[in-house]
Amino acid sequence: MYDMLMQMGRWFGYRPGYVDLCRLFTSRELNEWFCHIALASEELRNEFDYMSDIAGSTPEQYALRVRTHPGVLQISASNKIRSAEEVCVSWSGRLVETYELTKNADIIDKNLNATADLVNELGTDFERKSNYFLWTNTPFDLVKRFLAGFEVFDNLRSAAPSNLLRFIEFKYSNHELARWNVGIITKTDGKDFQVNDDVSVRMIRRNQTSDSVDQPYYLIRKSHIISPNDEFIDLTESEIAAAEEATRRLWREKGKEGEPKRLNGDWVRNQIRKPDKVLLLLYFLDPEGAGIFADTGPIVGFAISFPGSERDDAVSYAVHQQLLPIFNQEDFVDETDYDDED
Repeated sequence: MYDMLMQMGRWFGYRPGYVDLCRLFTSRELNEWFCHIALASEELRNEFDYMSDIAGSTPEQYALRVRTHPGVLQISASNKIRSAEEVCVSWSGRLVETYELTKNADIIDKNLNATADLVNELGTDFERKSNYFLWTNTPFDLVKRFLAGFEVFDNLRSAAPSNLLRFIEFKYSNHELARWNVGIITKTDGKDFQVNDDVSVRMIRRNQTSDSVDQPYYLIRKSHIISPNDEFIDLTESEIAAAEEATRRLWREKGKEGEPKRLNGDWVRNQIRKPDKVLLLLYFLDPEGAGIFADTGPIVGFAISFPGSERDDAVSYAVHQQLLPIFNQEDFVDETDYDDED
């Protein structure tokens, strides 16, 4: 059990002045156990820091969770964790969208600056179309710095950069997700915004829901920041043709009539993107869609289309039963339920 091993670990404590004379002999298995507990403890400490310093929440409001062990270890005795439920988290083969953003001006500026820094680092070697800019083969380090400097509203745990980074870094350590395609979505009309000397976009309009009008968060209608075809801007003509054929086949297999209106994103992520063709999409949103009419810059949001994986890359956590609705990683609406306001 974690708590018992942590007590045992204290036996070896800190020995100022002669720690170099101490030598510990242990087994490979015990070493792995202590490494796992150290990771779980560090994650939990980070969650406490985030809860108090950023989210401003109490444990009753915030879903603290503890990483479980895939082998024989238990977090604690069964009678102590009887109210805990195990949840598994993986973003492989999924589309992640920041459809709930903050209206806080300081965080809006922070996210805009992080995005501008990323675009500056991407350089000028991009493909330009009427509705997007596209950079290919981008190193993960650039994306990592962007996500580390970005902040979403606390309720949206499924797209929280800290959670995403833990997953991406795990994949990266297994030689996956090392190179990224990065796109900026624009439009043919609307308000101009100059990102840098080489990239000028027209802001995207996404209106907030009626119940978020007087709230500190900006919840986008229908819970989608993307337009249906944005996810496929980095596909080749042959890949699009294959996706169209598969989409029609799957459409008919479900007994639906007529023709599908858009490509099947699940199929693309699990067949074409697999194992390493990941796409980051950036959106410069018109702040009026969030009810902000002051002279301010755009509200930045993002979406990530993760490739599918044959590897079991889900991380398992124990979460208190009462807090499961808060720690809801499966909070996506049906993929056909878009509200494209452009």
